Amino acid sequence: MESVFFSIVSLVILIIVSGFFAGAETALTGVSQATIHRLKSEGNSRAKMVSILRKDKEKLISALLLGNTSCNTFASFLAAHIAEKLFADEFAWIFGIIMACIIFVFAEVLPKSYAFENAEKFSLSTAPILYNIVRIVNPFVSSVQLLVNYLLSKFTTNKEKASYHSVKEELRGAIELHHHEGLVIKNDRDMLGGILDMKDIEVSAVMIHRSNVVSINIDATISEIIAKAVDSKHTRLPLWKDDPDNIVGVLNIKDLLKEISDHSDDINAIDIASIASKPWFVPENSSLSEQLAEFRKKRNHFALVIDEYGALLGLVTLENIIEEIVGEIDDEHDEVRDDIVLEEDGSYKITGISSLRDVNRQLDWSLPTENASTIAGLIMNETERVPKIGEILILHGVKFTILEKHYNQIKSVKAQVIIIDEDIY
Repeated sequence: MESVFFSIVSLVILIIVSGFFAGAETALTGVSQATIHRLKSEGNSRAKMVSILRKDKEKLISALLLGNTSCNTFASFLAAHIAEKLFADEFAWIFGIIMACIIFVFAEVLPKSYAFENAEKFSLSTAPILYNIVRIVNPFVSSVQLLVNYLLSKFTTNKEKASYHSVKEELRGAIELHHHEGLVIKNDRDMLGGILDMKDIEVSAVMIHRSNVVSINIDATISEIIAKAVDSKHTRLPLWKDDPDNIVGVLNIKDLLKEISDHSDDINAIDIASIASKPWFVPENSSLSEQLAEFRKKRNHFALVIDEYGALLGLVTLENIIEEIVGEIDDEHDEVRDDIVLEEDGSYKITGISSLRDVNRQLDWSLPTENASTIAGLIMNETERVPKIGEILILHGVKFTILEKHYNQIKSVKAQVIIIDEDIY
């Protein structure tokens, strides 16, 4: 009977220890990283231990699973031993089922549930013990981890890229959740979402298309250049020679005004080429985050976008990038334009050049932006043709009616949601 009593005591201890490991796994993987970072910054030594443990999650989880699995395995052996000593063979299986339920409840469900509800408290209170346990089993766990990493490398993508993607999606999910619960207003959600998208959006998606770029022939007379500069309402203008695609410089209006002041007696003496700055060309596939960094590095907020063949596509400015975060920015010289107008029947009149991202942002839609950057581009990309005026198209749960065209350019459409879909809202 002494051996049975010892076995029962050992079984209880193993269940408690197993529950400790199970709860620790839930608490340490679920505790807020921001909270731990704050406590660590305040000098909390236990938070520092938690931070160290979380730095290598694979090693931590391996150590916790080793402890949890070992305890459950030995507990099963002891339960079988106790059943053999206390019960006849025909009743041993009943005891086995009861013990399985006890282990499941007290070594898994109960500690995990408690740790889930009290992740911060549980992780901080168990950190010193776990810190030492992980150090003790480190040699064995490291060997196992080498094997696991080798196997994972055969089936997974770049770890750093996957880690960045998972963190970004976690942040996006948290923002959407808080917006849904009313804790984050729409404008804040859009701004935070814009920041998260900076690495994924290319400059070609936000640039001013070449058809809308105001440029000046460098060989024009100074009077013509001044007149066009005044009419353009822009502070920087591309200068071309022989062909509008051959950009040879960028004229800063401030520099032009200074030259006009210096040559007030004879403005024809102004040499435009001498005051023009060298044009800065950037590839169309540069990300917004990369371009923003380059703007800061070069202290230049104006760049010309080219494709892989060197052909001019348009231009991008710092304002274009900032607008992806905060939304449209209009100054006193910008032409007031209603790109999206709500009609009485609940539909929207949208200009063809409206940015898909602006439409999605303003109307809370999710029209795809992978292969097109404007409403007109989306329609033509999806249909692979130029639709006729009055033609009705249903794309991604939205009914588009072509209202206006200019030659092959779609000027405006009527858009109305016809399917209440998770992808739209």
